[in-house]
Amino acid sequence: LTWDSGNWTCPARCCFVRSASGGWCPRRGDGEVIVTLDRVVIQRMGTYGLIASESGPRDASIRVKLAGSVIQDTGSEGLYVYEDGPGALTVDMAWSSFTRTGGFGAFAVSYEGGNLNLTASNSSFNDNEGNGLTLWTKSGANAQVTLQNVQANGNGDRGVYLEDLDEGGVVFRGSGSTFSDNGDFGLGINEAGEGSVQLTVLLSRLDRNGAPGLVVVENGSGSVDFLVSGSTVWGNDCCSPADVAVQLIEMSEGDLRGIVSGTTVYNNGGDGFLLAGEEEGQFDVTMYLTVALGNSGAGTRASAIGDPGVLRLLASAVGPYDLTNVTVVP
Repeated sequence: LTWDSGNWTCPARCCFVRSASGGWCPRRGDGEVIVTLDRVVIQRMGTYGLIASESGPRDASIRVKLAGSVIQDTGSEGLYVYEDGPGALTVDMAWSSFTRTGGFGAFAVSYEGGNLNLTASNSSFNDNEGNGLTLWTKSGANAQVTLQNVQANGNGDRGVYLEDLDEGGVVFRGSGSTFSDNGDFGLGINEAGEGSVQLTVLLSRLDRNGAPGLVVVENGSGSVDFLVSGSTVWGNDCCSPADVAVQLIEMSEGDLRGIVSGTTVYNNGGDGFLLAGEEEGQFDVTMYLTVALGNSGAGTRASAIGDPGVLRLLASAVGPYDLTNVTVVP
């Protein structure tokens, strides 16, 4: 501590040292905080199951690891992880479950440019009052999420929801997973700013949700690139007959590009697919061995508001169609 102009000031780094004036010097660390749960059960808590967070913006990064662990029957979020500085936030989950919580099963937030990296394998986020898994990023933080053999089923709200609040990018990879029987949509990604979205969904099920099975919306100038393969989206319903089971939307000047292959979208309460490029971006989508039939609305709605778009249909049955400024190439 140093005395300057009648006040004690803290050095660049210190660990809650008591000052001569009676105050405390806040810790300013730039290392890494690691929390590990290995075969741990947390249950019947009045509020949160586990919290790992920064008290104010710090440069330190946070890493949370769960293996073979259970968090259940909590009054609020089962897992709450909050990174409020430029440090990275990393969450690794394996063979773990988040069940019957009074809020979200797991909730991870990274603000102030600290990137969020989450990997979950052989894990479940089921039967929670809110969302199963929720992820937020802000202030340029990027999100990279990988889910392998994950369940997000039977939640009161959404199965998995990822939102970037400004210019950060989103990379999502889901394989062998189910996002079903939720009160709202199964899997949703909202990019609120200028960042781009890269989506991969493989061998997954998005069934019987109270809203669309899959929703991706990019609201700024970033692009949406996607691959949806070997998956099913059926029996989803909502309050509006104009809703759509699979929505892939680029709202501004970015591109909408991607492939849907070996996927079945049927018996949903609205249209099968909505593919929309709302401004002057490239629209280039290929559907291969894909079916969109038996839905209460159109099989596919495709809209390219700006430049003319191309929709390639290869060995697919995704009609009837409702197309705007889109050329169908058989």
